[in-house]
Amino acid sequence: MVVVQICQEMADTVKLCGPGIVADHIGPIAEHLKLIFEKKAYCQQELADDEGLLDEDEQAEFDALLISAASDLVGALAGVLGVSFIPYAQVFIPHIAKYYKKSKPSNERSMAIGCLGEIANGMGSSVTEFTEQLLTLFVKALGDEEDEVCSNAAFAIGALCQNTTVDMSSQYPSLLTALYPLFQGQSLPNVTDNACGAVARMTMKHPTAVPLDQVLPVFVQALPLKRDFEENEAVYRLLFQLIRSQNEWVGNNIARLLTVFAEVLVKPDELKPQTRQEMIEIVKGLNQQFPALNIKESPLAENGKQEHRILAIIVNTQAGVEESCVFILRRTGQMTAAIQTVLPIYFDFRISVAQTKPVDKDDKQSIQDSKNDFTLKLFCDQTEVSVQTDDLETLQGLLRELRGSHLIAQDDNFYAGGSSHRWVQYYTIEEDPKVPGTTQESVMTMDEFIVSTSNPLTMYFLQPEDSQPRLPSAGPRLELGKVKESWIEKEMRSRESSFTEYSHMHAFVGTWNVNGRNPTTKLDSWLKVEGDVQPDIYVICFQELDLSAEAYIVLDAAKEEEWTQVISESLGAGYHKIISKQLVGLLIIMYVAEDHANYVKEVTVDSAGVGMLGMLGNKGGVSIRIRYKDSYLCFVDSHLAHDINQVERRNQDYQEICRRLTFPSMNPYDITKSPAGNAALAVANKVSIFESE
Repeated sequence: MVVVQICQEMADTVKLCGPGIVADHIGPIAEHLKLIFEKKAYCQQELADDEGLLDEDEQAEFDALLISAASDLVGALAGVLGVSFIPYAQVFIPHIAKYYKKSKPSNERSMAIGCLGEIANGMGSSVTEFTEQLLTLFVKALGDEEDEVCSNAAFAIGALCQNTTVDMSSQYPSLLTALYPLFQGQSLPNVTDNACGAVARMTMKHPTAVPLDQVLPVFVQALPLKRDFEENEAVYRLLFQLIRSQNEWVGNNIARLLTVFAEVLVKPDELKPQTRQEMIEIVKGLNQQFPALNIKESPLAENGKQEHRILAIIVNTQAGVEESCVFILRRTGQMTAAIQTVLPIYFDFRISVAQTKPVDKDDKQSIQDSKNDFTLKLFCDQTEVSVQTDDLETLQGLLRELRGSHLIAQDDNFYAGGSSHRWVQYYTIEEDPKVPGTTQESVMTMDEFIVSTSNPLTMYFLQPEDSQPRLPSAGPRLELGKVKESWIEKEMRSRESSFTEYSHMHAFVGTWNVNGRNPTTKLDSWLKVEGDVQPDIYVICFQELDLSAEAYIVLDAAKEEEWTQVISESLGAGYHKIISKQLVGLLIIMYVAEDHANYVKEVTVDSAGVGMLGMLGNKGGVSIRIRYKDSYLCFVDSHLAHDINQVERRNQDYQEICRRLTFPSMNPYDITKSPAGNAALAVANKVSIFESE
C-alpha cells in the first residue's frame, strides 16, 4: 500500500506545484509506472511470490488499487507536461488501452477509459496524433454495460473533441447518437453530467455541426448537474455563448434557463468563482433585456450574497506562547485577497458544527448527502462567524487546530482587552464595500508571498534557468524552462476569463482578380454594407493587377494608386488607409474606421513569390498582420495555380507561402515570430484569413 500512497501523493503534488517538482525524475517515474501497468513492479512480484500472504482475490484487489493510483499519476503528468508528454503518451496509451477489454473487470475498464480521458484532457492540442486511436476506443466504451465506464467515455470524447486539431465535425452525428442514451434515466447521475460536458465541448468546438434545435431541449432538461460539478464550467460557458449570440431556442426558453441558474447559484461549491460571477452578470443583463420576467423579485435576486471565503488560522509566537486568530479572507482578484474578519481565540472561544441539510432517516441518499455538507460557527468576544463546507477531512483537521489553540488560550487566560494578541492591530480589516467613502486593503499578492517565503519551490520558479539547483538525477532532465512555460500558459488559459474582456469587431474582406483592367466606376455595389453595423476594418485583395512583363522587374505604383483612389471614394471620409503591399500583380490594402484607428498597432507586411522557378511573383502571396486591441489578425492575399488538375500544386504553394511569410516582433513578449500560417493559428487570440481569387 506504500506505493499506492506514493502515487496518489505524487499526483496531488504535481497538480499543485507543476512540472518542476518532477523535472529531474520523469524518466525513472515513467519507467516504474510502465512496470506497474505491465504488473511487473517489484511490489507486485513480492506479494505474488509470498505464498499465503494474499489470496487470489486480495492480490487482484491490490493490483486494481495500484494500477488505479498509477493511472491518476499518469493523468496528472499529462496535465502539467503538455507537449512534453508526447513521448510518454506513445508508451502509456497502448499499455493502458489493454485494460479495456470485455474480459477485464469493470473497474479496470473504467480505469483505462478514465485515464486515457485525463490524458486527452491534459495534453491539450498535443493529443492530436493519437486522435484516431483514442476515438475508436472511446466510442466503443460508450456502449459499455457499466455506467461508470460510459461516464468516463463521455468525458473522454468531450476532451478529445475539444483539444484535437483534427476536424471531427463529420463524426458528430454518430457521436451525438451514441451519447443520447446517456441522457435517459441513468442510475448514476455523473453519467448524464459527463454527457452534458461532452456535448458542451463538442458544440463550442464546431457550433455549426450540432443541430442545436434538437440537442438543446435534451441538454437543458438534464440541468443542473447532479454530481460531477467539474463539468459545470464547460456547460455554462456554452450557455453563456448561446445567450450572447441570441440563439433562437435559448431566447424562447430563457425562463427555463433562469430556473437552472437559480438552482445552481445557491450552491456555492458547484461553480468556480469566475463562472459564478459571469452567471450573475448574465442574469443582470437578462433582467434588463426581459423586464417581464421580473427577475429582481425572484430568488435569483438573492444570489451573490453567499460567496467563497478563505478561512485561515494565524499563530504568532513572538511573546513566547502561541497566540492564535481565525482570519476570514475574501478574494479580491486571482492572486489577491482582503481580510474581512479577524476572530482572536480567547478563553471564551466556542465552536459549533452542524449538518447543513435536513436528514430524512428513511432516505439513504438523504443520509449520505447530509454527511457532505456542514455549517461551522465560531464565537468569541461577542463576534460570530458562520461558514459552510463539504470537505469533511479538511474540516476535521481545522477543528483539531482550533481546539488545540483554544486549550492554550484557556491555560494562559487570553481575554479581550488583555495583553495578548496585540499584533492583530497591524492587520487592516476590509471596510464594507457598500458604504461610500470606505477603502479596501488587501494582503500581499502571490508574487510578494512567493518572494517572502522560504518554500524550496521558490528557487525553481524565481531563479534563471542556468542557476537553478538540480535535484539528484536518476534519469534525463526535461527542458524545465519550456515545461514551466507550457504549464504556466495552460494555467493562465484556464483563468483567462478573470482578466480578459471580449468584444466584437467587424471586418470586410474582399478579393477580386481584375485581369489587368483599370477601375472604370465606383465600387459602392461591392464595398458598401447595408444596415447599422458597419465594418471596423476593410481588407481589399486584388490579383492580376498588372499583367505587363515589366511588372516582374520594376514595381510601378500607378495601378495601386488608381485602385486606392476609387476605394477611398467609395468608403468615404470615415475610413483611413493603414497600409498596402504589392507583389507584381498582387495587391492587398487595409482601411480602418476612424473611431477604431487607435486600436490598430504593430502593423507589418510581407510577401512571398512561388511562381516560376519557385520564387517569381506571378504566383504567391502578400500579407498584412496587425495587432487589434490585444488580438493579432493576419490577412493573406494569394494568387495560386489555376486549372482543376493543379490541386496538389496549389496545396504545395499554400504551404510554402505560410512557411515564408514572417513578421518581425515589435514587442519583447510577442510570441508571433513563427511563420504566418502557423503562428496565426497557434494561440486563441490570433485570427488568420487566407484569401485567393
